[in-house]
Amino acid sequence: MLSVKKTIAGLLVAAVFSAFVWANWPPDSLPTSVAADRVVIEKGKRELSLYHGTDLIQTYRVSLGGNPVGPKAREGDR
Repeated sequence: MLSVKKTIAGLLVAAVFSAFVWANWPPDSLPTSVAADRVVIEKGKRELSLYHGTDLIQTYRVSLGGNPVGPKAREGDR
């Protein structure tokens, strides 16, 4: 009975880990023929968007620390 519980627990941990990795997998790279001329970072949404003129090329999720509100004050300010 204990080994069955350990097996189920192990499978559950593996499933959660796999879901986390899948959700955070980097998106495909842009083709070399695509060039962005503007980068927009929306800190509250934690998004970085690439534009060519007014056309949105791609949006990426970004990590900005625990409290990404307000301007950068100094190195290491989180």
